[in-house]
Amino acid sequence: MFFIEYKMLFIVFLAVCELTKGIKWNFLMNAEKWQITGNKYSVEIPTHETYGLSNGVNRYIIGHDTLINTDYFNKNDKNIWYFTSPFFTASLTNKSFLKFTLVWFSGSTSVENLNSEHLNKCVSLCEKRENWCITSACYQIGLNFGSQSVVPFVDRWWSGNFREFSKKFFRKQTEYQLSILGDWTQRNETFGLDNVSIE
Repeated sequence: MFFIEYKMLFIVFLAVCELTKGIKWNFLMNAEKWQITGNKYSVEIPTHETYGLSNGVNRYIIGHDTLINTDYFNKNDKNIWYFTSPFFTASLTNKSFLKFTLVWFSGSTSVENLNSEHLNKCVSLCEKRENWCITSACYQIGLNFGSQSVVPFVDRWWSGNFREFSKKFFRKQTEYQLSILGDWTQRNETFGLDNVSIE
């Protein structure tokens, strides 16, 4: 009886450790089930690169724009692609942080070429069961391409009724999906993603 109780406590301890150590994607061997969504095809597999860059970017995934949907009246690309994670389970709190590094490889990031209409959805986090999403705008994150971006899970950084979202889903094991904007411009662009974590 004592052995069974001890074993159960040990399993609970391991589960707690699994949650508290956070979620990490370093893309060491492959794309780790991440996808490109919103491009020419509904789902695409990102390219996995094995060489290293500066700022700790080493073994990462790359996405390319394969569908540009603009016209004379609509300068912003209507088909927007994202790096999208597999579903994962996490116990988030208001002390949690999202971290990632986005690397720009090609395409003009001049102000006049940016997809300004879509930069208010730079990052989105969606709860699976109710498909309730919160989003964070690029200007709030203050992205510096090639350097790590840090997004705290606090109210002023997120839209989509963050307070109610956090009350309902935080501090419990919840299944989420994360998307990070890759389609920054009205034309072709190539971006890389590395070192994604929720801690």
